[in-house]
Amino acid sequence: MPEPRRVLPSLSSPDRWFHRRILVAPLLVALAVAGCSTTPEMPEDPDAEPAAAVSLTVGTSRGGNLECTTEQGPDCRDWFRFQPRKPGQLRVTAQTVVPTEEGAEIAQEPRPLQLQLTDGEGNVLAEGEGPEATIRWRVREPGALLARVSVAPGEGPVNYELTTLVEKARRTRAVRRPVLEVENARDGGSAHVLIDGGHDQSLRVGMRGKLVQDGRSIGRIRIVDVFPQGSRATVEGVLTGDVTPETVAEITLPLP
Repeated sequence: MPEPRRVLPSLSSPDRWFHRRILVAPLLVALAVAGCSTTPEMPEDPDAEPAAAVSLTVGTSRGGNLECTTEQGPDCRDWFRFQPRKPGQLRVTAQTVVPTEEGAEIAQEPRPLQLQLTDGEGNVLAEGEGPEATIRWRVREPGALLARVSVAPGEGPVNYELTTLVEKARRTRAVRRPVLEVENARDGGSAHVLIDGGHDQSLRVGMRGKLVQDGRSIGRIRIVDVFPQGSRATVEGVLTGDVTPETVAEITLPLP
């Protein structure tokens, strides 16, 4: 007896559309769930923390770039680790590298950088700021140091070059002079101090020193104006104490 003939549903058959719905529905649900769960993520920044600092050899330069759109990133800071092998004057410089475009009439304005030097335990040793941020630190005992290069939100993208160098220590002497007056910071600028001593004490523009209160340093200074018997210095960074009539400025003078 011949087998009964199978009848396939036609294209317009309700059964055929029913089976299609069963197969397609899970796929649509999966796509919808995937679309809802996908959220934009910030790119990973492997050298944004001291533990992941990039190793650097003292006496060399290394380029980098930052792009700090907001405080959350994606790339607002880079950390570098290095170790001077001998005592001396360490100089760390982070300089903005401005790309040149052929035929450009106006050069791009260099962006300011923030530079920070810390020891192996995370203690801040010195700070610098500007398109060519520079830190000088006297290395007395060799040990691991870290440098952080960063920019403020909205200042990217920025290309820069970090240079480390230990210079031969020069012989110096310290001159201590009274602080006559304090000029408070204005409009986000730096505070200044007026010092009793100028050309008569061999002080020169660019010399650096510190403010000393009760035998301890409360801040670093750099001379910006020199007069016959007085000078004006800018305070670099934040003061850790109040300036009083007993505060003195200790300026480092190089010896011939």
